[in-house]
Amino acid sequence: AREQLFGGHHPQEQQQSGYGEQSSGGFHNAQAILKDQDKIMDEQDEQLAHLQKSVRTLLNVSREINEELEHQEGIIDELGNEIGKTNDKITKTEKRTEDIVKKNKGCTVM
Repeated sequence: AREQLFGGHHPQEQQQSGYGEQSSGGFHNAQAILKDQDKIMDEQDEQLAHLQKSVRTLLNVSREINEELEHQEGIIDELGNEIGKTNDKITKTEKRTEDIVKKNKGCTVM
């Protein structure tokens, strides 16, 4: 990843090679540090790739849940409308029944 960003050269290496006064032990130590940093960055890149995959999976699951909820919302709205219509029919039937009972109060059956 670093090679792509810096074209295969590390900024620290360019600075060190310009001085020329460092001892070879210090230069090798700096190279070891850079190598360790590259390894850490590569591990972080792998972890980020894994995290990205997990986030994409979570995004897909949340989209599917959203679609299902929208579908169920439509079903619930339709059910609510049907319940409202049934309630209206029951109210009308109760009213007619009351009217019939009032009309027949004065009548006796033998």
